[in-house]
Amino acid sequence: MITPGDIQRRALRHYYEWLEAIAAGAADFVPLVIKRTGDVRTIDEGRLELVDEVVANSKSKKGYGYQVLLDSPGPRSINKQSRIAAIEIETVADLLQFLDKGHEFEQYQRSLALIQSEAPRLAEWCIKNVREICRYAGIWPALLSVLRFFEENPNPELPLRLLPIEGIDTKFIEKYNSILCKLIDATIEPKYIETRFKLLSKRYRLPEHDPFVACYFNDPELVQYFRGFTAAAFPANQLAQRPLPARIVLIIENRSSIHQLLQQPFPETLIIFGGGFGVSLLKDVQWLQQVQLHYWGDLDTHGLAILSQVRGYFPNVRPFRMDDRTFQAHQHLQVAGKPFNGDVPKYLTGDEITLFKYLQEHGLRLEQERLPPVAWAEF
Repeated sequence: MITPGDIQRRALRHYYEWLEAIAAGAADFVPLVIKRTGDVRTIDEGRLELVDEVVANSKSKKGYGYQVLLDSPGPRSINKQSRIAAIEIETVADLLQFLDKGHEFEQYQRSLALIQSEAPRLAEWCIKNVREICRYAGIWPALLSVLRFFEENPNPELPLRLLPIEGIDTKFIEKYNSILCKLIDATIEPKYIETRFKLLSKRYRLPEHDPFVACYFNDPELVQYFRGFTAAAFPANQLAQRPLPARIVLIIENRSSIHQLLQQPFPETLIIFGGGFGVSLLKDVQWLQQVQLHYWGDLDTHGLAILSQVRGYFPNVRPFRMDDRTFQAHQHLQVAGKPFNGDVPKYLTGDEITLFKYLQEHGLRLEQERLPPVAWAEF
């Protein structure tokens, strides 16, 4: 006997199976047919009421939903009431209206398209998790921003509160910890995952202590100021409170380039190791706005994105060796670059935007450590 509850459960199951098919690329809708199981040979008032209820809520009565296919009683049957032979939902519109899923389905289509466009590695995950796609409709842009950061920085070595993800705060990551861990697990290499932890910060080895900023120098006065040391690491919060005695500050992405620079004198100069998107550690070091500030990173889309990030903190920053002239002059040193997922960075100049788009289109990069040595006079 087919009951109203049976129809609801089977229709809902069919709906989600169809969403899985869409995620897998097979978008054609297959009608749902629920056939009668079992038989009733005696008159049962309860059964007759169920039949009446099923028919009363069918498409013939409401104008949408399921159709009821009835079997007429046989000539020798003691039960003269027609029996339900099958229930059929023929169209997408009928299924969505019957389940009141029209709005959810529209959101699912938008969310799925966004995920497939921005996170193709989630293709298999999408097929197996259509309910999750529906559940988090409306916040997928933010979820994908976090995922994109971890795809590009699987071991960021930054505390949770300092992750440089535009528009995302600590509370968002804490609130959506579970789904974010599922997404990140599905896209980064297992070696970066501590599976015994469920908390995002522990699962991806984010440091919980105040991070340190590494600084280098060879100016005699600075060396004397630091009692003979030529390098020091400072807690980021303390560095923000105590200006260091340098007229020029270079933020450099790569340690190899720092060591290359220090083979010659750099008077009045402090060199800070940026470490890629780790430059977010410097965002509160406001005295950097009072010095001659330079940023030097790889000449690729990611390097320009970091330059934009630094300029968002310090409008006075000047890029070094990060222009089209440098790129064209060293074509023999160019290598393939990693794709950048996201919008054009906000704080680039017009020329930098043109260069960014060129590098993105051609998939190229010029690594800073490949460039010939630089002299202090060039800054």
